[in-house]
Amino acid sequence: MIRDPESPDQNWGATLFSCGFRPFFLLGPLYGILILFYWAGFLSAKFPAPPSSMDALLWHKHEMFFGFVGAILGGFLLTAVQNWTKKTSLRGGWLAFAVAAWLLGRFSIFFSVHLNPILVLSLDSLFLLLVIEGVARPILLAGNRRNLFVPMLLFCLFASNLLFHLELHYDLGLELHRILDGAQAIIVIFLVVIGNRVIPYFTRSAFPGLELRKFPMLEIPVHFALFSWALVSVFSNLTWLHALVGFLCSIGLLTKICFWKTSKILSNPMLGILHLGYFLLPIGFFMDACLHSGLWSQKGLTVHTFMAGSLSLLILGMITRVSLGHTARPIQADSWMKTSFLCMIAALIFRVILPLIKPETLSTFLSLSALFWILSFGIFLVKFFPILTSARLDGKPG
Repeated sequence: MIRDPESPDQNWGATLFSCGFRPFFLLGPLYGILILFYWAGFLSAKFPAPPSSMDALLWHKHEMFFGFVGAILGGFLLTAVQNWTKKTSLRGGWLAFAVAAWLLGRFSIFFSVHLNPILVLSLDSLFLLLVIEGVARPILLAGNRRNLFVPMLLFCLFASNLLFHLELHYDLGLELHRILDGAQAIIVIFLVVIGNRVIPYFTRSAFPGLELRKFPMLEIPVHFALFSWALVSVFSNLTWLHALVGFLCSIGLLTKICFWKTSKILSNPMLGILHLGYFLLPIGFFMDACLHSGLWSQKGLTVHTFMAGSLSLLILGMITRVSLGHTARPIQADSWMKTSFLCMIAALIFRVILPLIKPETLSTFLSLSALFWILSFGIFLVKFFPILTSARLDGKPG
């Protein structure tokens, strides 16, 4: 049965909780907009610091990682694992419970100064535990060993959040920003590994005659350098070692990308945004290596090359693609999507590139970057809200 795309879904609630990508691809961008809007207002002295037990900068970083990225990562993985294993993941009531857990976590963090620390820790931990169960169970049932790294990385992300809360309230002798650096490293690993898997596949699907060369001998060294970089980011004060593994990650990823023929694909917006986002990963590793080797001192620009650059572009490109593909719509960029992509690229330019050229106008660039970032995801929400709350066009479940 082919559905009329203009007809409303009478049971939108059941549709919304039929697959993980639907609620979390709405909530993640919406929350990201709210975080950045509040953060920009705080920086311009228009809003007070959030009533949280952590300072405003820690709140901003924590919620971008565990709130915004957590929702997107959860929605993507709960959907992808069903394709990998042919087993069902969280859906229906359990998915609604996971959404409620995510919402409670966000409210508890924002108002944490008024709440018991153990209650905040428990509420903020519940969502990731549910996602780990929702991902690990079908993988184990299917004997899908190739994807066991996913629940393992999710557990590392959960552990970093747990350590953050314990250090915040019980002083374990750790550094809060170092713990968040570890969370960022885990997120970057997800970007590298999943991007390395899906971007070539999407490219071959769109360009059947285009041959993308693979170098299996590079996989193990690159992954070894990647995990070494994550460990050094958290546990080592040896800046020369941090710089070395950062350079190795950058060289390894750039070598792989050189054979992806990215320049030929940028004209296709749905693929171009993914290739551009992935290309920024080795740039981020290079900047991080330069930072720790003393060649420059701009940590903020380094972090945002990963986060405002690679992460944001890859998230926007991926949630757009998944939302279209998993609702049986053509994977083509219309004017709304192209505008959204261009706004995100503008946000990257104002946050990372222009501050390098004119650092004295950083505050203006930050405001403009936030504006374009918010516009980008705002356009996504306007375009995809009716799509994510409506049944598939082909009548299939999901």
